Amino acid sequence: MSARYELVKRTEKEFIRVRTRKYLVPSTIGLLVFGWVLGYYNMLMSGAFNSMNNVPGPILFLIMAVSGWHLHTLCPSLAPVIVYLLVAIAAFAGSYLLYEIMSRIPFIRWCVLGIKKEKMKMIDIRIATKDDIDCLMSIRLEMLTVVNNLPENYEHSDEVINESRDYFLNGDQMTVLASDGDKVIGCASMSFIRIMPTFAHPTGKRAHLMNVYTRSEYCRQGIARKMVEMLIEKTWEKGATEISLDATAMGRPLYESMGFTDSTECMVLTNL
Repeated sequence: MSARYELVKRTEKEFIRVRTRKYLVPSTIGLLVFGWVLGYYNMLMSGAFNSMNNVPGPILFLIMAVSGWHLHTLCPSLAPVIVYLLVAIAAFAGSYLLYEIMSRIPFIRWCVLGIKKEKMKMIDIRIATKDDIDCLMSIRLEMLTVVNNLPENYEHSDEVINESRDYFLNGDQMTVLASDGDKVIGCASMSFIRIMPTFAHPTGKRAHLMNVYTRSEYCRQGIARKMVEMLIEKTWEKGATEISLDATAMGRPLYESMGFTDSTECMVLTNL
């Protein structure tokens, strides 16, 4: 099901590239790392190092890695298939963790894993207009589906669809769209609110940031930050003196890095 979903969302080349980068490469690295660790202890326990003092380091590493794949020699009471299965599970889990750690280090991202930093000029980020209503509705409904962990074929209610369309066409809002060619891959919206002026906010103009979304395959490329930065700049130009938002746990680090702070001034009453 996962592979089928990925193929629907991506082309075959994109699917192969992502799977190779995210699973095959780190799994291979993980097998070498875990194989080396297991091989080291195999050879240490067997005393093999005593006869390998003059073996070059790279050759010794390969010997230890290959030796580690024969863990069943330490567990003769267990069937080799079971042992290999346990090693494969441990290697896969460890390699995925290794990938997640390594992918956050720029040098390793570029030189080892081959994850090149996307050129932002290839991602078009712009203010949407009413002519973009189909794109706005499509990415909004996709965002609601993904964020709420709904099935891909989930049908949103007519109320949500109609009110969302009216909001984009007639609401006091500004939305930016991020596109890769003809494909919309992200969005972010700012809703403008005018309240009674106060000493702290003499214009009474405030804004609320929401609808920030980037497709998973485009995450960690700075796209969300670029969209939010554009909205913030335009919001200050419109005279607003405060921007609020409802942050998810995943989005909180981004917003904190951009200067957003927690507020204890707000109380909420809902009528749902």
